Amino acid sequence: MTTPVKPPSILNELCWIYGGAIVGLSWRMGVDHAFSLVYTDHTSGLFGSLMSNLLGCFLMGVLTQFKSDSFFVVNPDIYNGLSVGLLGSFTTFSSWMGAAGLSLWEYEGGNFFMIILVGLCTSFCGHIAGIAFVKLLSGGTSPRPEFLGSSNVQSRAWVVCLFIIVPWSVILAVIFGASFPTHHLYAFLCGPVGAIIRHKLGILNSSFDPNFPLWTFMPNIIGSVIWFGTNIVLLAVEQDTRLIVQSAIMVGFCGCFTTVSSLIQQIYSLNIPSALKYLLASILVTQILLAVVGAVAYETHIL
Repeated sequence: MTTPVKPPSILNELCWIYGGAIVGLSWRMGVDHAFSLVYTDHTSGLFGSLMSNLLGCFLMGVLTQFKSDSFFVVNPDIYNGLSVGLLGSFTTFSSWMGAAGLSLWEYEGGNFFMIILVGLCTSFCGHIAGIAFVKLLSGGTSPRPEFLGSSNVQSRAWVVCLFIIVPWSVILAVIFGASFPTHHLYAFLCGPVGAIIRHKLGILNSSFDPNFPLWTFMPNIIGSVIWFGTNIVLLAVEQDTRLIVQSAIMVGFCGCFTTVSSLIQQIYSLNIPSALKYLLASILVTQILLAVVGAVAYETHIL
């Protein structure tokens, strides 16, 4: 008997993406704040982004193994809310590429390659570890038993722990253990907007070359350019305004508009030549455009 699928609802879809983005963004900000307590210089943001990408890609690896379960087949909006909204906003391509671009602009070639390579290795390893974790839970059987659509309460509990209890218990402890700056509220206003736009653009991927997800590629490129350009402009802005714009545009909108978890998941699903082309294009095109933005800023004496 075929499992009935709920008719699509735009409002329901947007609510799941919006809610997921709020949660993913709060996770990322919590991780960033945790690292800022340890590292007092600009490296805290870099380490925070790398850790968020690692954890987000791990959870994406876990989640993709449940996509065919009847629970998500019947409720695709929930799957999109978790994958596109939550994990897409928990991970960020713009901060990673922006940090690499700034290192290159400061003639720190060693740091540039380290940031790129460490980011790639941690994200790929996280995704593969997530897939392996689910296979370990299922006892290595093939096909994997249906977890969410069955009465397997133990497996459901593992998923709840992964996506809710463990992350929130750690991050909320950090957030409530320190003051919450009011300028962070601007990130929660703008972040979900970026996630919703990214989701709507991502739907267009099915209409283009399946070996090159153009509408994941484009938001990552555009968001990284906006992040980098905003970071340059803010150098000449007073601190109060800088914090608000940084939270709204760089942390919120660009952080949720760009994603590493979907990028790695798509690369993992492609054949090797297509995966290499997609990966190299994402990195090289972004860095070339960031260099152009930096050069224009230098020539116009913004820098």
